Amino acid sequence: MPSLRRYLRLIPMALILLLAFGGVGLIRGLVTPDKSFSLPRVEIEAVLEPDATMRVVEHITYDFQGPFSYGTRPIPGGPYLIEDVRVSEGGTELTSVGAPYNLQWFFEAEDETRTFDIAYTVRYAAQVGPDVAELYWKWVGEKHPGIDLVTATLTVPPGAGEVRAWGHGELTGEVTIDGDTVRWVAPDVPEGSFVEGRVAIPASRFTVPGTGAPRLDTIVAEETAWAESANEQRAAAARDAEKAAQRRDLAEVAVPVLVLLGMGMFAFLFLRYGKEPAHPDVGEYLRELPDDPPAVVDTLRHWGNVQPLAFGATVVDLAQRGHLTVTEEHTERPLWFDDTDYRFTRSDPAPTDELRDFEERVMKRLFSLGPTTTQSEINAWAAAHTSSAQKWWQGFRTAVRSDFDRRKYQHGERGGVFAANVLTALVVGAGGALALAVRAWWVGAIAIAWALLQLGLTALLRQRTPAGARREAEWDAVERFLRDFSELEEAPPGHLVLWERYLVYAVALGVSARLVQAMALRVPEISDATHAGRWYVVSPRGGNGIGGLGAFGAGLSSSFAAASTPKSSGSGSGGGFSGGGGGGGGGGGGGGIGAG
Repeated sequence: MPSLRRYLRLIPMALILLLAFGGVGLIRGLVTPDKSFSLPRVEIEAVLEPDATMRVVEHITYDFQGPFSYGTRPIPGGPYLIEDVRVSEGGTELTSVGAPYNLQWFFEAEDETRTFDIAYTVRYAAQVGPDVAELYWKWVGEKHPGIDLVTATLTVPPGAGEVRAWGHGELTGEVTIDGDTVRWVAPDVPEGSFVEGRVAIPASRFTVPGTGAPRLDTIVAEETAWAESANEQRAAAARDAEKAAQRRDLAEVAVPVLVLLGMGMFAFLFLRYGKEPAHPDVGEYLRELPDDPPAVVDTLRHWGNVQPLAFGATVVDLAQRGHLTVTEEHTERPLWFDDTDYRFTRSDPAPTDELRDFEERVMKRLFSLGPTTTQSEINAWAAAHTSSAQKWWQGFRTAVRSDFDRRKYQHGERGGVFAANVLTALVVGAGGALALAVRAWWVGAIAIAWALLQLGLTALLRQRTPAGARREAEWDAVERFLRDFSELEEAPPGHLVLWERYLVYAVALGVSARLVQAMALRVPEISDATHAGRWYVVSPRGGNGIGGLGAFGAGLSSSFAAASTPKSSGSGSGGGFSGGGGGGGGGGGGGGIGAG
């Protein structure tokens, strides 16, 4: 039957795990996989015919991350006509729809690089005037995720006269003219930026008669204004770059000095206020227990910070001294894990030894409603009265800290020392941030790393007094004795009460489980699970016995501290490109490159 009951308890847990993992798998299957694409390169080849028709082939290279099944290349309408649109890959034509102005083509790709070729013809691409024909074309529009490199090569009709060309977009772009060939190169085109070309070709090279007013003077005037603006921007950028270089040079000198000053400040503060006095030699093991209460022992080992374990250790200490009795109440649950609660009963008559302030607080809290209570009732009260429980907990911590302070184990407030170290670290960190702002990357990273480290090292500026250092060494020796007890050649003699005191302090030192295991080997008459003294009563239905003191003390501490913590709140208050243009056809007005 016990085996069957144990298996039955596992059924609910198995169901929970099954639902959890099954739910995760279901959600994973329903959610669309993450995917993205980038455009390493867009290469465009265009030929302008004498009849003002332009034949274009675009080579678009995609880098797919995840599964994709179609691409898009919208071309907005204008005073031209798009014809003969075809999409191919490696010479094989692909299925497409939406041509010419909302082109979409289909394929299957996943985690790979593919290049698609889009060919089309533009009727009336150039506007021919009496002096020049003007081609104003946006090779790539604004809608794309960013392109590493865009190149566009245009071949114009041969003939006499000078060909002029301009480029619009990012100022890093460049346009060159070589005879009848014009080439635009635009590296690192960011998302939302276009690449546009404008060309003026002598009208004599075209078979189309010129119409309207002469165009060249207007074109040159517009482009000159845009070029002057772009050149001013380039000059300003050059001046800014020079200033940035000067600031970077300054940062590369000043910030390392600042880091060294920060290191020097911490070294001074540590040697003056943080270096521990030498620990006296108290021997490897110490069997005599010093006179500190368990709560103070735990506080000493946590540099004056009162931890939840101090509460549980105090309850165990009071029980062993006869002020109360702890009784295990074990409940078996056929379909779940067994439960163990603890009942506290006040001793009557009470011992005559004087209680410390924090011990009085514990007794009053345990027995505020009567001579007996349970751990679950205490937790329920703390959860239902979080404000009162938190107030009591803070009062208990203050009382323990007051007892600790009276023993003068640690130097007093170090607020000024801590503030000096923190302020120094913040100054170094600010210097590192400024270094990063001027692109002094390594200097900035080192400064910020040291600033964070210096902030973390603030805790090292605490310092024990010689008395505190000695007491810390003594408790370390006691811990080694309790931890290594089973390895000693002979068990030291001692009365039951002495071993009970050892167990109490083993709870505070965090080695109770190891001590009980050792006692089972060396002094089994004391560590017998059915024997726990008059102050710890084992459940007849099965319990941990005196070996459960460590778990009991830690569990009582953490459960009460958690229950008394306020709930979380969710109510928290020819040449370079110019920056002008944008009026070209082709990719302009929203024409971009996409995929899905």
